[in-house]
Amino acid sequence: MTYSDLAPLMQAVGLAPAARPWPDSPHRFPDGARHHVEIPSVEGPAVLRAVIDEATRQGLRVHRVSQGSGVLMLSDAELDEMAALGREHDIEVCLFLGPRGSWDAGGQAMRTEAAAGVARGAEAVEACIAEARRACAHGIRSLLVGDVGVLDVLARLRAAGHLPADLVFKTSAIMCAAVVGLAVTRAMAAAQIASAKAAQDELASFGTPAVIPDRYSDPWAVPAAPATAS
Repeated sequence: MTYSDLAPLMQAVGLAPAARPWPDSPHRFPDGARHHVEIPSVEGPAVLRAVIDEATRQGLRVHRVSQGSGVLMLSDAELDEMAALGREHDIEVCLFLGPRGSWDAGGQAMRTEAAAGVARGAEAVEACIAEARRACAHGIRSLLVGDVGVLDVLARLRAAGHLPADLVFKTSAIMCAAVVGLAVTRAMAAAQIASAKAAQDELASFGTPAVIPDRYSDPWAVPAAPATAS
């Protein structure tokens, strides 16, 4: 069946067929190709070997594989093997940074629509930096980033020479813009609350004031009984 076969079927039920031919994009990849092939959710070397074997059988050129869990889920030996397989087969190996919001303490872990890729607090940003440096030390040169702030930090570290100049970043589909408003709950450690309060002045410098309460509120707490006069 061809596109020309489908058009009459669409028209038969009162629908307009897709406009064709589509306009040709002037953009190309650095190798001049119009498109590249990426296989997602390649979590470790065993899966990567399976992808390579199947791609060979199908005669398919795979340009990049990406991971959905995180660098922290792989041992040093597994990182070495992933990097070696990528070099051997000319495949970009892109590994996710973590930990992320969906793995942190709090209710996001229980909600599929959560801001799952965010790095919450300075500790999470530090963890992402550590993950990036560890991955690079094992030969990985492509990282999947789920937090816009972490992306900015890593780009600045790369520019300053603290990360390899040939390191590339891919933004995750779960990347979202952080909301300035912050609900402080008992799920947040004291250090995270302190970091949030310390950021108030910087947030205000962007014209968006942020108010962080001095004490967190516990939604499950029983209200105190009103004081009575003696």
